[in-house]
Amino acid sequence: MPRDASKLTCEEFRGQLSDLINSDADLEDHPHVKACPTCRQMVQELEVIAEEARKLFPSEWSEVSWWPR
Repeated sequence: MPRDASKLTCEEFRGQLSDLINSDADLEDHPHVKACPTCRQMVQELEVIAEEARKLFPSEWSEVSWWPR
C-alpha cells in the first residue's frame, strides 16, 4: 500500500524530488509541500532557479550564425 504523501518526512520527500520534477508534477500541490514550510520554501526557491535558468537559453535559436560553419 502506498504511503500517505502528507506523512512523508522531509528526507523521504527530497528522495522523491527528482522523480517528481521529471514527472512534471505540480510540486506546490504535493501534500508534503502543503504541510511542510521548510520543503515549501525549498520548492519555491527551486522554481525561482528554474525560471532564471530558462531565461538564459532562448526557446528558439536565431537564424543568425554567430560562428562560421
